[in-house]
Amino acid sequence: MRQSELILYQQNKFNKLLITAYNNNNYYKTILTQIGFNELFDNSLSHIDKIPFLTKQIVREQGICKHNLWFGVDQRTTSGSTGMPLTFFKDRLATAYMEAVQNHAYSWHAIDVGDPQGRFWGLPTGKKQLIAKFKDLLKNRVRLSAFDTTDDSMFDFYKQLLKFSPRYFYGYPSLILEFARFLRREKLSLESVPLRLIIGTGELLYQREKDELQNLLSVKYAGEYGCSEIGVIGFDCPQGKMHVMSSNVIVEIVDASGNPVPAGVEGDIVVTELHARHFPFIRYCLGDRGKFDIESCSCGRSLPILNISGGRKDDYILTPDGRKVYDAILAYTLKKGIVKFQATQDGYNHLTVSVVVDSLYNDEVELQYIAELKNKISNDINIDFIKVADIEREPSGKLRYFKQTVN
Repeated sequence: MRQSELILYQQNKFNKLLITAYNNNNYYKTILTQIGFNELFDNSLSHIDKIPFLTKQIVREQGICKHNLWFGVDQRTTSGSTGMPLTFFKDRLATAYMEAVQNHAYSWHAIDVGDPQGRFWGLPTGKKQLIAKFKDLLKNRVRLSAFDTTDDSMFDFYKQLLKFSPRYFYGYPSLILEFARFLRREKLSLESVPLRLIIGTGELLYQREKDELQNLLSVKYAGEYGCSEIGVIGFDCPQGKMHVMSSNVIVEIVDASGNPVPAGVEGDIVVTELHARHFPFIRYCLGDRGKFDIESCSCGRSLPILNISGGRKDDYILTPDGRKVYDAILAYTLKKGIVKFQATQDGYNHLTVSVVVDSLYNDEVELQYIAELKNKISNDINIDFIKVADIEREPSGKLRYFKQTVN
């Protein structure tokens, strides 16, 4: 689809979306009436900035996740990795579009619907665990639980993979990397497995980790960017560029005042889904930072290129002098002797770094890390290192490298 065709397509879908939202939801009916909804019938996206931003907080306060439709609507829940889990309802047409764009993105890498998948994800307990296992069976996948990563469980999963022969891995990249390191440590090979792609989602993967993962498994990595509420928003093409799934979403990049910024300029990511009939997420603030590429991609796709330049807004280390330092500085610094880490900031002048270490870690290395981090962050911040046996994952199974609880 050419760029001009894509714009017309989005204009048409967006205006149909507003009509549906006006008719089906009292919150949107009020909002659209206030901004003069009739003016929006000129089939233009230029009016989108008249609609106020939507946040999880607003969804809870207004109760707009409730519905009065009893057919074709399913309850869904976000992982809550940011500390704010959300239960909402999604109509099945919207879900179908979410899955369609995901399958379309996979096809860029010759992954077809129904191809066997090795899944690296959380596994719920109780009845939900039985449902998850049944879904795995239906969707032709086997799973390594993010909550059971002992050597025994990973070896059992390795033997399962040899029999199952997955075509691709999907899941939390930190968990896939942990498994790949286990294979290296135990001198185990997946050469007989027809693995052709690793799809990482749900977490930010630093470049050095991406390189290590691709080297360990001898297969290409593709990043998936999205959320439970809307589905896949961006996906890496074979050239390694993340393209916006514009057939199902509109992505805006805005500054601190909510104004759009030009390509190449970083801002907050705001997303609108185009096919929800029950309650569409319109101008939904994800809390992530990114920017659009100025250049086009050599893959030939006309879809916009999105660079996720950082994690969520609370993924910044706050310094005593009022600056913000993106937490990626931790990953770039903490290498030698460290298997896993998680940093927590509970005050402007205090940072605690929990580390799982190997034989290369010692007091000298620790002092060097403290000096490097103080130099890169602030000389006025106190940094404590604590050696731990392991680092717990979030209830969803994600692993967060940094937590910031400063008010």
